[in-house]
Amino acid sequence: MKKNKIISMALCFFVFLGAAALTSATPTVDGLIGDTPGVLDASEYGGGALHYFTQDVGPDEWIGTLYKTCENGVCYFAFVYNPDVVNDNSYAPKGTKLLTWQTKNGDFKAEGNEHKFGDLLGSDHLKARIHDGLGNEVLDFRIDLIAMNDKLTPMYASCGHYKPYSDYQDKCEADVMLGDPAMILDSATSTEWNINNSGYPVTTNKDDMKSPDIDYDLYLETGEYVVIEPTASDPYPWEFMMIYEWKINASVLEGNGLGEVEIHDVHNSPYKIYTGPVVPVYEPEIDLVKTASEEFVFSGTSVDYIYTITNTGNVHLTDITLTDDKIESIDCEGVTELAPGESMICTGMYEIEICTQNFANVTGIAPDGTTVLDEDDELVCILCPEPCINITKDGPEEWAVSSSPLITYTFTVGNCGNVDLSNVFVIDPILGLNHPIDDLEAFGESTTFSANYTINPLCDCPSLENTAIAFGEYGPITVADWDDHTVNCVNGDEE
Repeated sequence: MKKNKIISMALCFFVFLGAAALTSATPTVDGLIGDTPGVLDASEYGGGALHYFTQDVGPDEWIGTLYKTCENGVCYFAFVYNPDVVNDNSYAPKGTKLLTWQTKNGDFKAEGNEHKFGDLLGSDHLKARIHDGLGNEVLDFRIDLIAMNDKLTPMYASCGHYKPYSDYQDKCEADVMLGDPAMILDSATSTEWNINNSGYPVTTNKDDMKSPDIDYDLYLETGEYVVIEPTASDPYPWEFMMIYEWKINASVLEGNGLGEVEIHDVHNSPYKIYTGPVVPVYEPEIDLVKTASEEFVFSGTSVDYIYTITNTGNVHLTDITLTDDKIESIDCEGVTELAPGESMICTGMYEIEICTQNFANVTGIAPDGTTVLDEDDELVCILCPEPCINITKDGPEEWAVSSSPLITYTFTVGNCGNVDLSNVFVIDPILGLNHPIDDLEAFGESTTFSANYTINPLCDCPSLENTAIAFGEYGPITVADWDDHTVNCVNGDEE
């Protein structure tokens, strides 16, 4: 039985359920790019809750969950905010005040100065760094919650906050600090989708813009957001989760696989205080598959073993070590590192005397020092020698007295055992046949040959019966098989 293990460091992951306070259904994440939202299947993405720095709070806040997948030359990412960090006053009915916005130094904004929906539109953004499986940074870029070039919302877009120490000073939507901008194929956010696809009226001034009215009593009772504008029976479609999505061309990874994805800065104006645990972003994993060249052998046979080791995690692995409890010398051709998605092949040999089950395990080290482990075993059993030979003799069943006396027999000899046969030959006393055959390999090798006989009507009629015998040897053991054939003599008018 195989079992993946992670040792040396405990990893905890939050599962994003999508049924928390800010949404009444599974979040519509997958498909925001292209204006066609679908339902997120979290199993499609290697997601774990992330713990990142924010401009407003600092390093002790769980921001959200990153989902990611790479296929067909494209890597897709969806970053879903933790509902607990989104402030209710951004989505509460107009004129109501739920929670005030806390500043970075810990103070709360005074009543009347709370962050509202317009503040969310004007300042929120995400900054991401993409690394390949070798740890090389290949992209560093920004995505604004509202695109500056969007035809409906250019008045809401914002540039980077003024920070003398920030490389992003005065940078705006899709600005790329490192890497080729052409490698960023597309981006979208849930707020963009809401404004562009819901039909909700858009104002020319972000300070006048608000989110749709919700059933406030229901919210106070259940924490659920249900839009009632323009009417409860026909509300605007609205995604209350804050979601960023983007796609990149996987060629930017240069074949090294996807490594760490670092959301190194998010500005989330509407937020609540969260004091959850720190969760690492690493997802190291390794897989070992061990196979034997043969499942059944004779005692004393040397069996070749193949070990396939794959980095199934999302970080580079080093110091990869493979051991086998029966095989001391295993050849991995000097390979000790694997990028995410890469595999390596190792080989070993062992002489089987009895049925043998041997166990192998492999370990690797992630960049943060985590040791990952996997193991696999293989069973090879002993065959009992069972030598066997068979022969089939075919020829005409009748011979007309008035026809040519020459008849032809066909002999097929096969190895029906599990061991090779040597010194194989066939005799047929009537034909005077003693026919040698090359060795026959185990499990079905066969050969066919022919021999002629001239019938003597005085001696061989009214019927000729003869027997062919095949012999073969396996060590001191001789095996044999025989087959009879009869030819009946008939007058020409009886043919």
